Amino acid sequence: MKTLDPICTIKPDKSMASVLALFACFAFVLAPISMAAQAAGDTFTIMLTTTDNRPFAMITAQPPAPAAGKERPAPFTTTMLVDPGATVGFGFDITSEFAKYLMGGKDVKFKGVGGEKDGKEDATIAAAMQASLGFTPAPTVPPRQAAKQPNFPTMFDSLPLPRKGQGTIGSGYTSTFASYAVNNRAGKPVSLVLNTAAQIGFGRPNGTDSEVAMYIPPSNFPDGNPDYNSGVFTVPVAVASGEGCCTVIANFVIDPGVTTSLITHSLAVDLGIDPDLLPMSLYSTDLGSFIAPYASVSFSLFPGDPDFPGFSSANVAIADETNDPDGINLLGSDILSQLSYWEVDPGSYRFYAAAAN
Repeated sequence: MKTLDPICTIKPDKSMASVLALFACFAFVLAPISMAAQAAGDTFTIMLTTTDNRPFAMITAQPPAPAAGKERPAPFTTTMLVDPGATVGFGFDITSEFAKYLMGGKDVKFKGVGGEKDGKEDATIAAAMQASLGFTPAPTVPPRQAAKQPNFPTMFDSLPLPRKGQGTIGSGYTSTFASYAVNNRAGKPVSLVLNTAAQIGFGRPNGTDSEVAMYIPPSNFPDGNPDYNSGVFTVPVAVASGEGCCTVIANFVIDPGVTTSLITHSLAVDLGIDPDLLPMSLYSTDLGSFIAPYASVSFSLFPGDPDFPGFSSANVAIADETNDPDGINLLGSDILSQLSYWEVDPGSYRFYAAAAN
């Protein structure tokens, strides 16, 4: 199991020791950007819709041919939450049309933030149905690019999702690309951009900043069940709270699949927050819901760059160890949707973001 401890804590006073500690901390989380030209690869831009600021895509599949004399089922589409904070490649709700055609797979108990659910992993579909998979609408691609659809997973997961009949596109898929980005710039449709080879600066708006991103490989809990929040990327973020005393730099999982960001109980304490004094409300993930205290928290995504604007959320949940067994912090869509552009580059282990539209 993973626990993302704070990188550093700074108490705001005017002593020289505090100032030096601040600069030392920022220097630690910054890393030089090395940009070497690489061969161009295929690029796919997939149109998204948003609900509660979360990004969704659509996939289409053609069921396999039935027995002789029976009418062939029509193609169907499934709404997919784009959630690289979940370890699945393509995961489907057990009531979805897609789940009806899954074959085999291993019985598991998915465990992570919010609880645990019984499901199956690594199921397959018929070869003809596999070949029919596609995004709807079809991705746009640059002129003269031969490939019109990106490769799709060949194994799939299923579990009871709160979004009945839908699915999740998780890190098991997005992290197979050289980079993936969500473009939310004003005047442009919200889109997911998948690149099969690094393209330095491709499509990034002016004012894009970058930071080292740490990868947490897919893992299982000691009982052998899969960790639903592994196989993910984290970034160092400076956080503070009006209810607290300090600024703390801690690692956060990039997770647009949750509507509200989340911090651990231990991070709340480091921020000087007393969770017992805060209002309580329901917090929900794919794996379940729990009652949690909520605090107002400000976020600085690039602590070493004072010119990059900060963001805040008046309702950030605080999870105890029972509901957050990994001890992870989640950077949710309440913050990520305020960015005009963000990108993860698994090849160079970097996170890119632009604030202004």
